[in-house]
Amino acid sequence: MNAAERMHTIFAGRTDSHGQDVAKDGEIGKGGMRVDALVTTELFQKHLDGDMGLGIYPTWHNEDGILMASWGCADIDTCLWSEAYGLATALSAMNITPHIERSRSKGWHIWCFPTEPVEATMMRRAFKVAYAAIELPTKEINPKSETLRPGQVGNYVRLPYKDYLKNSGPMARQTFLTGWDSDGEGAPLDLGDWLYEYDETCQTSSELIC
Repeated sequence: MNAAERMHTIFAGRTDSHGQDVAKDGEIGKGGMRVDALVTTELFQKHLDGDMGLGIYPTWHNEDGILMASWGCADIDTCLWSEAYGLATALSAMNITPHIERSRSKGWHIWCFPTEPVEATMMRRAFKVAYAAIELPTKEINPKSETLRPGQVGNYVRLPYKDYLKNSGPMARQTFLTGWDSDGEGAPLDLGDWLYEYDETCQTSSELIC
């Protein structure tokens, strides 16, 4: 698989809707919109190339009507590294592998990728336990909902590695980080290196979340 195909597999979610950054005067701005269209590998390639910003909805209903989640993501937007580090450390203590992304504007996203999809309720509960363990008020957890009414799709999350070939260097955003510890966030991790690490050690057994 190429990088776009791998990203499509890892960040799988709802297949009939996605988020897309709005282009204005030839530039991709900070706003976004929902697009009701099939999620394809081509969209992931455009995201990686910087032609658009892609957001994926993490949840969908299985054949039994249960809301499932392919992954979870917490948003730490206070600019306090201690909060991001504390949440990631709490997840690690629960044997849940955290992936820290330096987000596009400020703060960090803390991601979790189970080996198999889990119930949205269980994914949210795992993050809530981690928040409680460090006595941090529960803020934004994706999926944001444990149930969806007919017609609702939930909330999408913008993916990392937008325009990844140009978005490089020590201050690069929308990249996962390596070498982070209590003293700091470490350094950006190249997409190829992160995909390799993901395959080797970075998934979490779904049983640990359920």
